[in-house]
This record gives sequence, structure tokens and C-alpha cells, in this order.
Amino acid sequence: CKGFDVNVTEPDVSPLGVQGPRADDLMARLFGETIRDLRFFGVGRFAFQDHSFLIARSGYSKQGGFEIYVEGEENGMPLWQALFDGGADMNVRAGCPNLIERVEAGLLSYGNDMTRENSPLECGLAKYVSPQKLTSCFGWRALAEELKTGPKQMIRPVSINGTVPSCDRPWPVLAGGRQVGQ
Repeated sequence: CKGFDVNVTEPDVSPLGVQGPRADDLMARLFGETIRDLRFFGVGRFAFQDHSFLIARSGYSKQGGFEIYVEGEENGMPLWQALFDGGADMNVRAGCPNLIERVEAGLLSYGNDMTRENSPLECGLAKYVSPQKLTSCFGWRALAEELKTGPKQMIRPVSINGTVPSCDRPWPVLAGGRQVGQ
């Protein structure tokens, strides 16, 4: 930022996932019934104990759930405790992302399944690309063209039957003798 007087800071925000088949019920107990109206990949602000939390309807589980963006460490522990207290009858437990479930549900992971080399259309996210709003993002011209012509390649699920050999490096994916992916 040569020639500019700026301060670069990182916000004190930590994501907290609430996932699983009863996530809606638990979140409604803490944040109110309107949280059930949040659409997939939608975001909104919801109040809990006099604090407003940014909450997204997203996460890496096929059952669905939410991600709460906790601003400030002082807000984390009261929320954490309330989730466990509010979900005691649901047997709420701390956990971690289930990689196999994520893959089986078709939820892509940036850096693993897709990179900056892939467009949203190649990743199967065309339904989230609004042609009317394209000019508000970087690369909109390329996306507009790709909407007309279609993507050059697509990320697709693969089913492997039988015993899977160990994988110590990426395997090439061939079509007609030509490598089309890995």
C-alpha cells in the first residue's frame, strides 16, 4: 500500500458449526423460530444474549446446519455453553467435519476439490450465478461468456467399486487416452 496511510487488521471472528439432523431445532431454541427461514447459503444476523451474531445456513454435513461467526472471544463461551445446555436432550456433542460424508454429499472443499482455476460453473454451482448481478464480481465477463458457451470441463463424482488401491499421488483421469483431470 505504498503511498497510502492504512492499517491492515484481522477481525477477531471464529466460525462455530452447528450441524446434524436436529440443528434447526437447537438453533431455534437459541435464536428463535425465524432462523428456520434462512435458506441454504443464506446469511442473517440473529440475537442471542444482547449480541448480534452473523449466521449462515451452510456447513460440511449432508444433514445440513449452520455456521455461527462469533465476533470477539468474550462471546464464544456463553454461546458454546448455551448450545450444550439447550441441546442436552438431543445428546449434543462436540465433533469435527466428517470428510467421507462431505464427499458423499457432493459438498466441495476449496483447495481440495476445486481451486481458483475452476469456475463456479465447472463446480456445479451455476444455480448460484445470477446473470443479472454478474457485473458486481471480478471475472464477470468470463462467467457471462461461459454461461453462453458452457464450461470446458466439469467436476463430477466418481464411484469406485471393489478394493481401492492406496493413493500416494494424484491419479490421472483419462478420456479417449487423453488426460482430462486428476
